[in-house]
Amino acid sequence: MTKNTYVFKVFLVLVFPIFTFIYLSGSFGMIPAALGGLILLIALSTLLFSRK
Repeated sequence: MTKNTYVFKVFLVLVFPIFTFIYLSGSFGMIPAALGGLILLIALSTLLFSRK
């Protein structure tokens, strides 16, 4: 994996859960938004950084 690919994957793993939390916190409250962001963080990190 090149450095650019690694940086892009880290960017995706950090940005999507933060935006998910911001988007969901207005509709569902803070705790469900935090759980959704955490689940997305775990799923993305597993999918993007899994070793085959």
